[in-house]
Amino acid sequence: MSKIVQRYGDVLLAAGFALAAAVDVLGRGVPEPALVLPGAVAVLSLVWRTQAPLRVLAVNLAASLAIELIAGPDDYPVTLGLVLLVSVYTAAAHTLDRDETAAGGLLVASVPILTGAHALDYDWPDPGASTNVFIGFVFLTITFRGAWLAGKWMQNRRAKQRALVTERAEQAREALRAERARIARELHDVLAHAISVIVLQARGARHALADQPQEARGAIDAIERTASLALGEMRRLLNVLRADDGEAALTPQPSLALLEPLLIEVRAAGLPAELQVEGKARELPPGVDLCAYRIIQEALTNSLKHARQATAEVMLRYGDQMLDVEVADTGTSDVNGDVSGLGLAGMRERVALFGGQLESGPRPDGGYLVRARLPL
Repeated sequence: MSKIVQRYGDVLLAAGFALAAAVDVLGRGVPEPALVLPGAVAVLSLVWRTQAPLRVLAVNLAASLAIELIAGPDDYPVTLGLVLLVSVYTAAAHTLDRDETAAGGLLVASVPILTGAHALDYDWPDPGASTNVFIGFVFLTITFRGAWLAGKWMQNRRAKQRALVTERAEQAREALRAERARIARELHDVLAHAISVIVLQARGARHALADQPQEARGAIDAIERTASLALGEMRRLLNVLRADDGEAALTPQPSLALLEPLLIEVRAAGLPAELQVEGKARELPPGVDLCAYRIIQEALTNSLKHARQATAEVMLRYGDQMLDVEVADTGTSDVNGDVSGLGLAGMRERVALFGGQLESGPRPDGGYLVRARLPL
């Protein structure tokens, strides 16, 4: 689309210069017939100025030389001089590498040639001829140089704009990759927790099915509830990938406000878990809130999988500038965390995003401890 607009712009520019040149030439009286052809070629060549800038420059320099040879000392049309400068500007703005070198060479060679043609208009030895020729040489050098520098400035400006567009596109792609990585961590946390609870509840239901049908029914209900919640979270996260608008963002994200239902679910799966809060609980930044919730969820999921015959304690400590999150269990196993390393690695990535610190490892008196400090 931009090429079509540029094409029409070049046609309109050539038409405008054609009208101006006609007025300029006719205003000087009846034009020299031989002057019409090079003038018309010079003006019409502007139609292709952005498509073939080097050729348009060569055509305009040749036309200018012909006009200089035909016209008298004061009869060179000003409009056609402006057309020549436009071709110089265009060559600087739209050529690179070999074409740019060729355009520069043409301009350097054309200055003495055009000056020599201009010198033929005088009767030598005219006292003022040498001065006029020197002034013409300086004038051509300055105007050509000015038009060339203006064209290069425009070329550099367009290059910077393209680089900016490319940089923004790369930033957008990087943001998309980061968002997909975040969603992958979210899916890992959701699935790891839900499947761990479902497996443990299914084991309990199998053992209780014959002798304690009521407990087995409760375990099956817990499986259904956990699977339903996990499915809802998965749908929310997948909708983020598919959504073209902000509709998916309207779905509430997990937060510490939903911590008690999580603890109830963990207790139902066989891990007694208690919550302690120190300091005054308050509303947290959404990212920190979600990060704290996911750390607790992942740590409790690991305790469910690895800490046999254990209890767990969750501690939230609200400070002025820090939120401390601790999850400790009393299991006999000295292993906690995803066997593949994704669980603890995911926690570290989350905490690192907010400039926090994460510690994890066996407790001196048995069990496992996960502690995170998140700046507020």
